[in-house]
Amino acid sequence: MNEDIQVGYHAFTKDGTEEFGAIRGIDPERRRLTVYVENAGDFDVSADAVAQVGYQKVMFDCDKLDPELREAIVHAHDAELANDAAIVDYNRDEGDDGDPSDAEKLEILDDLETIASNGLRNERRS
Repeated sequence: MNEDIQVGYHAFTKDGTEEFGAIRGIDPERRRLTVYVENAGDFDVSADAVAQVGYQKVMFDCDKLDPELREAIVHAHDAELANDAAIVDYNRDEGDDGDPSDAEKLEILDDLETIASNGLRNERRS
């Protein structure tokens, strides 16, 4: 299903499964979009970078996005990951209670960042 892009639609990469932001604005000629990226702010994006629109989702082709925007997408959920790690650390009891150590949590965060980064790189190749 294809539909016109509307302000408020969710933004995804073409093969991505996780939202990285939302459409904030559309120029009158519908050639440029303002896309909000979580933890990075607004970006001006050419409508040519849109790969598909449907079900209130806008899918972007990473090959057509500026490097700065691609980097922002990779890190869109970093604050959430850091917050989750802080919550785990705050809730951890003293002693060995089966919770991961600080080193293990950092390793998990590094793994998640690598996965997110590789997913974006793989998408650029397709």
